[in-house]
Amino acid sequence: MNATFDGVGIVAAGGLSRRMGTNKAMLQRHGTKWIDHAHDLLSSICGEVLISCGKDHPGDFNNYPLLIDRHPNIGPIAALDSALHRRPGCPIFLLAVDMPYVDKSLLSMISRNRNALKDATVPFTKEDDRWHPLCAIYEPSCHNTLQDQIDAGIYALWRCLSKLDVVPVFVDDGLSLLNVNTPEGLEGL
Repeated sequence: MNATFDGVGIVAAGGLSRRMGTNKAMLQRHGTKWIDHAHDLLSSICGEVLISCGKDHPGDFNNYPLLIDRHPNIGPIAALDSALHRRPGCPIFLLAVDMPYVDKSLLSMISRNRNALKDATVPFTKEDDRWHPLCAIYEPSCHNTLQDQIDAGIYALWRCLSKLDVVPVFVDDGLSLLNVNTPEGLEGL
């Protein structure tokens, strides 16, 4: 491990995988489980990595350290909120388990562009004019805003971005940030 990010890495793996029909963390690409891929990537730049999941979440997380979501079944915002609550004052590198194309160079680029004086550092793809908040760095300064969003029933992280001071990281290849959520999305992997 060569830690280049001074915070905690969080793999968001607490979803119910309703659209996929099976636990996405256990799916494989090139013989590697997605949970292992995400954990190994974050471990390559973070000194500590936790797997965020619900207390009743099925799956074998290889004895990785777990972070139990404080607000189950509300999506990746629960992972981020739980991490910021458990590690107050610590920046969080969030990575969703269902992003099998993410690689170390992308994580390194996000980390290099981080500005700790802002609330978040988030990839943005120009080709589809889209933010990608599920592979991003969040600073402790964003926690109160996230809690307000949760209290208001706004669980989509991309909706929260308009309330945060965000550093965009422009990425040319949108495929590297693709979330795979359905069996159809598995084609071509």
